Amino acid sequence: MFRQTLDAGGIYAGVGVHGSGMTALQYRRALGANTEDIELNIEAPQTVRLEKRGDTFTLFLSMKGEPPHQVGASITMHLEEPFYVGLGAVSHDVSTTDEVRFSNVTVQARAPDVPAAPAQAKVSLYSTLRTIQTEDQFRRAMVIRSVPAYMQSANWASDGKSIYVHEDGHIEKIPFLTPEAGGTPQRVSLGNLVDCSGNFGLSPDRKWLAVSCAEKSSGQHDVYVVPAQVTPTRAAPRKITHGTASSYFHAWSPDSQTIAFTRGSAGKADIFAISVTGGTEVRLTSDTVNDGPDYSPDGKLIYFDSARSGSTQIWRMKPDGSAAEQITDDDNINSSPHISPDGKTVAFLSQPAAGGGVGIGDAELKVFSVNDGLIRTLASFQGDRGSFSMYGWGDANHLAFISYQFLPTEVEASR
Repeated sequence: MFRQTLDAGGIYAGVGVHGSGMTALQYRRALGANTEDIELNIEAPQTVRLEKRGDTFTLFLSMKGEPPHQVGASITMHLEEPFYVGLGAVSHDVSTTDEVRFSNVTVQARAPDVPAAPAQAKVSLYSTLRTIQTEDQFRRAMVIRSVPAYMQSANWASDGKSIYVHEDGHIEKIPFLTPEAGGTPQRVSLGNLVDCSGNFGLSPDRKWLAVSCAEKSSGQHDVYVVPAQVTPTRAAPRKITHGTASSYFHAWSPDSQTIAFTRGSAGKADIFAISVTGGTEVRLTSDTVNDGPDYSPDGKLIYFDSARSGSTQIWRMKPDGSAAEQITDDDNINSSPHISPDGKTVAFLSQPAAGGGVGIGDAELKVFSVNDGLIRTLASFQGDRGSFSMYGWGDANHLAFISYQFLPTEVEASR
């Protein structure tokens, strides 16, 4: 355990190996706050290791004596020097006494922190798909998948049984198992389409998958739909958009009949809507950079991010593009709003303005209440726009997102 003070209810980050065998990275961000955790659906490990690199805490495990390896559990949290490092034990039942045995305990300095420019060091990128609950009483997160590759755009199917991701250039369908874990990924075939981006999504009725792809390498991107069910005679991708510039899918309407997409450049992009059958496009915005549209569950609003106020903030408008109003207004870059299935909560990605929202860096997953506008932080991690770009709600209380870490290659070389 790393601990800011020895006060009861103090700020800390620690590895919890429970008597049941459950292992978790547990932490408390503020004095007196509730403990949060990132749990692993595994058997009890033989060895645990917790590393602090700057403000990032990472859990490493050895299951049967192999060199410890990362398992996707990491958080970012600042501790002021001096702080404590040590061991702790507690019984969950106040009426019982438990015996806890520690062995082969070491505290040692780790390798220097990874430089700001990872390309200058021998480092490996790890991506971790996590789910997290939104309630404050005990915020529980689960590691679903962690890979030494770039993964983005978690899209949780409306039946809660699978999570789609874009991993190393391909769309993968990951079965969501109970108890919480990820099954064997299944690659989604998209026929002759190439260069597919992380802008994709499964329709609410789960009949169609919309993708943003090209027909030739380095060609123009358009939005296509393919039947979601894999069959020997599955129809070829059907082209929906036909503009003179690239188009990128972002959201389905609640009735699965309309697609919202963006078209434009990094300096000026706008939001459009089109029927799933194709036809006439409806332009919804005509100014600055507008991105990340998503429909409310009742279809009466579209939430989106826009730089029209001078910085990227969360906005909302009617489905025809009228009556736009700003929702957030702070010093961060706020993007990718997604509304819970019950329409009560909007989740979004928040990044420091200093980084410009470009590349992997400090990021937070936040939510605000539609009723009172109260904003809360659910998770702090290393991320980019791909961490929460597509619809990540599994139900009204659980979200899926992706975090990243650059770890020294030598740490994992002997796995």
